[in-house]
Amino acid sequence: MNRRQFLSLSAGGLALLAGCGQTQQPATLTPITASGETLMTGWWRFESRGVNFTHPSGADLATCGMIQFGADANCTWNMTPIEHDFDRLRELGVDTVRIFLNYYVFGGARESQPSYDQTPALDHLANFVAAANARGIYVIPVLMAKYPQDTFAPQFYERTLELHVRPIVKRFAGNPGILMWDLFNEPDIGSPVNIRCWDWDNELEPSCFPM
Repeated sequence: MNRRQFLSLSAGGLALLAGCGQTQQPATLTPITASGETLMTGWWRFESRGVNFTHPSGADLATCGMIQFGADANCTWNMTPIEHDFDRLRELGVDTVRIFLNYYVFGGARESQPSYDQTPALDHLANFVAAANARGIYVIPVLMAKYPQDTFAPQFYERTLELHVRPIVKRFAGNPGILMWDLFNEPDIGSPVNIRCWDWDNELEPSCFPM
């Protein structure tokens, strides 16, 4: 969209931010409002300059390719490198980060493990948002990352809302540091689902058409 200049750093590009300088003083988070289809900061049009934040600098990508908010033992939760990256991003003029919320980490695991508690992951996400906001950086949470491709049908919608969407939105509704909500448009990449189904040209494949 021409109203929003959204830079995209690759996972490798973000890793180059290691060795950040000294921590900046907390920035003021300016309230964002909507005027028609335009985002505004007071009288000025807001143009987001952001990155996909997939992992902090220095992460071992062989064992932890993406932030899992403490749910994966291979991905120890540590805010220190994240805060260092936020400091560096702020220096570079970045004001928005987009973070992917794994469907299973944030509620989906309860389907197979009824005792699974997503509260720790939500708490870690709250710390992530607060640290970004303290530096004047807004957050765009991406819902339904890794959502299973074979559950795109009306009979699954209520379950998905109950397990995954409502707990997250309820926790962060009204938070001025959440710029907007995003829905992942490449569900379950890397899953056992037929790889041909990732290409719209194969929509008539028997296993792909229902998706």
